[in-house]
Amino acid sequence: MDQRSAQAMAVAMEWVAKIFASAVFVVVPAVAGRYLDARWGTRFLAPAGVGLGAVAALAYLIAITRGPAAKSRPPANDPEQHARDEAPPPPRDKSKDSP
Repeated sequence: MDQRSAQAMAVAMEWVAKIFASAVFVVVPAVAGRYLDARWGTRFLAPAGVGLGAVAALAYLIAITRGPAAKSRPPANDPEQHARDEAPPPPRDKSKDSP
């Protein structure tokens, strides 16, 4: 296996793990709801668990697809950030350079 295909396989396995984790978000609340439905004689906890789990899985998938770069990036319409980006660098203090 060459370097390129090994890297592609690593990325694929990373996504498999992420999707498996999101499936766990749906399955665990559904199983817990089914157990509690059987124990307490109710009929709404399993579907509620599936619904809450699906919402949690969707939120998890959105969070992991954004990645760390999206959290540190300023909003596109932030005028202060644009002004800081366009400002010239501060002048150097030449007294520190000379011995």
